[in-house]
Amino acid sequence: MFAALLPNDQLRDQMNRLTLLGMSAADINHIHPVPAANLHLTLAFYGEIDQQTQVAISAELAEIATEPFEIRLDQIEFWPKAGILCLVPTEPPAQLLQLAAYADRAKCAWSQQRPQRRRSRSDRVLSKQPFSAHVTLARRVTALPPLVQPAPLNWTVDGVSLVESVPVAGHREYRIREFWPL
Repeated sequence: MFAALLPNDQLRDQMNRLTLLGMSAADINHIHPVPAANLHLTLAFYGEIDQQTQVAISAELAEIATEPFEIRLDQIEFWPKAGILCLVPTEPPAQLLQLAAYADRAKCAWSQQRPQRRRSRSDRVLSKQPFSAHVTLARRVTALPPLVQPAPLNWTVDGVSLVESVPVAGHREYRIREFWPL
């Protein structure tokens, strides 16, 4: 489960086209594009959570109070350690950073209320990773493709979603569990 910003269909299509921008047929063999329906910007990752935890996180996220804002996605980057090709804003807007911090605080609030017990797999997601605004365009990138920088995409952010990643026939499908408009 994760809190995310989800682009509208038109922006998803534009992002999807950027994945293969400037690539040859040989380059395409070294990447696995993210399906257009799964393109998103993660604010906070919660991992596998139970219903009670989802209710607690939802209550926190429902308190978000900000106006819609613009993100200018203007740079394609290759992150070799993660093996991903991603679209990033050169200058993330302050509202985006605030949303990410708020979504992260929702994670901290429920984690502090959990009873002490031995560490589980889901506890590992509580490690503090700095927020890096990005939309993953391709995963399992095994060779650096030529990076053609795109014309900037302007994204009007109008809400936050709580999304569940569900395995379906050999891939992951993202399902919106809740949505809060800004």
